[in-house]
Amino acid sequence: MEFRMSSRSMDDYYEGSQKPELVSFSFDDRTVNYAEAGDKTKPLVMFVHGSPGSWSAFADFLKDSVLIANFHIIAPDRPGFGHSNFGRAEPSLKKQSQFLYQILKRYPDKKAILVGHSLGGPVIAQMAMDYPDNVRGLLFVAPSIDPALEPDEWFRPLLRNFVIRTFTPISLAVSNEEIIYLKEELEMMTDGWKSLHTPVYMLQGDEDTLVPMENAYYPGKFMPDSLIHIQLLGGVNHFIPWSHPHEIVKGINYLNALP
Repeated sequence: MEFRMSSRSMDDYYEGSQKPELVSFSFDDRTVNYAEAGDKTKPLVMFVHGSPGSWSAFADFLKDSVLIANFHIIAPDRPGFGHSNFGRAEPSLKKQSQFLYQILKRYPDKKAILVGHSLGGPVIAQMAMDYPDNVRGLLFVAPSIDPALEPDEWFRPLLRNFVIRTFTPISLAVSNEEIIYLKEELEMMTDGWKSLHTPVYMLQGDEDTLVPMENAYYPGKFMPDSLIHIQLLGGVNHFIPWSHPHEIVKGINYLNALP
């Protein structure tokens, strides 16, 4: 239930292939942790996981021989997950954006393609709003981005009760702290969408029961159609990174080919 990969599991998982390098450094009073693979001379791609999760949600992409031959790939642990201060939630999308920007700053000569799954979607959108000079394209994978579509889940405040939280796995408690504020955070991003000039590739399944497929059309309310490519997947649910990884690779290649 920690949604993170141990060192032993990592050794087993990458046996017979090149294991990603794990990098950690300090930022303010936090630890920034990420996995890195591929050719550092090639275009940069950052994968941002959903909630709960960790960099290991993209473990397969970090050992894809074609992908790592053509791209420099980074997959961070968002604040509170993996080994980025596990258990210490950060509901603010603005602060999460600042946190992940510290990684992009380490590669000042590159503009990154950002891939965000689920709650990783609004995080990469916020990054593009805050740091447009560092972002080349946005690949949204079943993203929670439309505040009007966020469900009002009655049980979430209960999970914050001291007694109930005591018996709740840490990763799920962190996830709850993010999601309980997500609608409010998305509403604060509304004006930012109007200023986005970053190409968008939208990947969404039409049988997603966790994130309504109508989220795919949200950027089009603010951005010109010429910047947005929508790819709907028939008969596909929320878990596209594991069920249809080739569609994500297709999206990366699409954005990388743009002038």
